[in-house]
Amino acid sequence: MNRKEWNETHKKNWQGGLKKTENGRTTFQSIAIKELTNVLSNLAIAFEIQESTVQDITDRKSEYKMLEIDINHSCVTNCFIYFDQLDISADKETLHFEHQGYISPDSLIQSFLNVITEKLESY
Repeated sequence: MNRKEWNETHKKNWQGGLKKTENGRTTFQSIAIKELTNVLSNLAIAFEIQESTVQDITDRKSEYKMLEIDINHSCVTNCFIYFDQLDISADKETLHFEHQGYISPDSLIQSFLNVITEKLESY
């Protein structure tokens, strides 16, 4: 796939993922939090979800939800789910999973889940 095709496919794939749902979260956020909580529950790791509303830095009239997941684990301390990206704080560093680098929301979420699962299982 050439760059132009990738960009067109990326834009098409992300359109639905960035739509806000009734609870103010994007579809991407709703899927990501569901998948992450499944992983944490399956590994019997305690967690707490905090949700806040933040102002969009590119459009001051727009707001979006941000989810912070505090994790009771020695390696991974928390995750952030933004409207279009995921971050993990682990091993005293922050790993960023930004939508620009993934062709679809599903591919970003799967990459994020693979990394966090590996980190959680390695300790």
